[in-house]
Formats: sequence, C-alpha cells, structure tokens
Amino acid sequence: MKDLSIRDVRESITIMRTEKIIVACDFDGVLHSFISGWTNPRDIPDLPTEGAIEWLKHILAMGHLYQVVIFGARVYHWGGKKAMKKWLLKHGLTKEELSKIRFVYQKPGCRFLLDDRVICFRGTFPSDIEILNFRPWHGKDIW
Repeated sequence: MKDLSIRDVRESITIMRTEKIIVACDFDGVLHSFISGWTNPRDIPDLPTEGAIEWLKHILAMGHLYQVVIFGARVYHWGGKKAMKKWLLKHGLTKEELSKIRFVYQKPGCRFLLDDRVICFRGTFPSDIEILNFRPWHGKDIW
C-alpha cells in the first residue's frame, strides 16, 4: 500500500472542502471499457464504454454544480495518470475539459460514486453466495 504524501493529503482536503457536488468515477470498467483486461498501468487499449465520453462532457459542462474526480489503480503507478489523460484526450475530451478533472488513487469522499465493482448498500448485507457470485457489468473478473 502506498504511503500518502503531503500532496495526496492536501488534494483530499481540497476535494472535501469544495462546495460543489463531488462526482467520483472509476476509470477501468466504467469510462474505459476494459475489454482486454489489465496489462500494465500505461497500456489502455480499449475504447470508451458506450456513452462514457458524452456523459463525462455533460457533467464537466455543469462545472458550476459538479467537481469530477476520476479514481483508479493506474493513478498509483508511474505513468498511469498521464496515460489516462492521454486516453481521454484521444477519445474526445479537450485540454480545457481535462483540466477540470482531478485524478486520485483512492475513492474520495463524495456524494455520487460510479464504479463497476460495488453493490449499493440499502440496509441489507449481501450473503456469502451473493459475494461469491458478484460480477461487474462487463463480466471481467480480474481478481
């Protein structure tokens, strides 16, 4: 596990202090379709999930309401965040739009979280069978 740097802590505090609604979105399996699975942090071979870029552009255009935070394991690895940014530009984001996004390794405190590997908790805990049978929407089970 990576030790948090002063920069990581400051970034987390800044995110939590914002008055905007924090919209946190996982990268692999949500924005990036992740069809090929994981190869290395700098290799992002697949297309966006259908509608992902359009949705992201819409949320970014509502910047007076939302702060977009993209999280994922790639941010932790050397060159991963740069590869994610390059991929987003390649698939239609502008440099201006990209500048409005924060990239973090861990899920931030947020009001809205979009992730392919979670079950929304509604007061009832999942059974062991539900846990064992859980698969993300895309069917990839990389762990």
